[in-house]
Amino acid sequence: MNSSSLKNEGWLYWLAFLIALGFRFIQLGALPLTDSEATLALQALHIAQGQAPLLASQPGYILFTSIFFAVVNSTNLMARFVPAIVGSALVFAPYFFREKIKPRPALILAFLFAIDPGLVALSRQANGTILAAVFLLFAWGMWRNRRAIPAGIFAGLALLSGPSLWAGLFVLGLTRLFLQGMEARPLASTEANAADNPDSQSTDSQLTNSQSPNSQLTNTEYRPAILALVITLLLGGTLFFLSPNGLSAWLSALPDYLRGWVGPSSMSPGNIALVFVAYEPLGIFLAVLALLRG
Repeated sequence: MNSSSLKNEGWLYWLAFLIALGFRFIQLGALPLTDSEATLALQALHIAQGQAPLLASQPGYILFTSIFFAVVNSTNLMARFVPAIVGSALVFAPYFFREKIKPRPALILAFLFAIDPGLVALSRQANGTILAAVFLLFAWGMWRNRRAIPAGIFAGLALLSGPSLWAGLFVLGLTRLFLQGMEARPLASTEANAADNPDSQSTDSQLTNSQSPNSQLTNTEYRPAILALVITLLLGGTLFFLSPNGLSAWLSALPDYLRGWVGPSSMSPGNIALVFVAYEPLGIFLAVLALLRG
């Protein structure tokens, strides 16, 4: 990417953000809330009214939405406001990985995030699913860039977002194992070639070390990250100690996720496949592109 493109890169990310806002906020409050959305929104309304209800396992969405209910109004639009804003901010996530995937592809990915049907649909739902995805990616991006305190803050917000966080961690874990397996094959081939040609082994090792930046936090950086995570859980999970029930609510997210593995599904496998194809063309396109490129 040339210098002139880099000069406008920040503005292009903000343009992607504006496009994402448009897709997510058009007629946002027109449709009535579903039963699951209404359950969470009602808990947020009770908190806004000064009550202390038992909270579901998505305290991040409930507590943040209660602020807008108290300050603005308790409408369908306000019930979906937090997911729409946070979901729009997802376009900034590729920026934190631009050194890995290069600036131009990262910028293209930001615009694809803005218009992806699946991400738009998640951002228009009154729950914490999109919050978990965005905060998890932001925490990962901050971690890679060795920004300890923001990484801890976003990790704490992700923990408050509900059971979807654990699904995201599960998928990221499988992805990491897959990528490590793919990288092991060329590494084994390289080691075999190095054994045949010892003179090139030291040169290849130096080149590899120079190309792989140190993205791990040091021991001294772990402490502020953990401290930021704990403070975020305490303040965000209790709405600055106005709703202490949030602390117990986020602890129930993992059991709720595990129960989803044994509970009956409300959709048939055929419907799930059809929904995946309809709502995730971006994921399918990127997966096919990666396979074709090897």
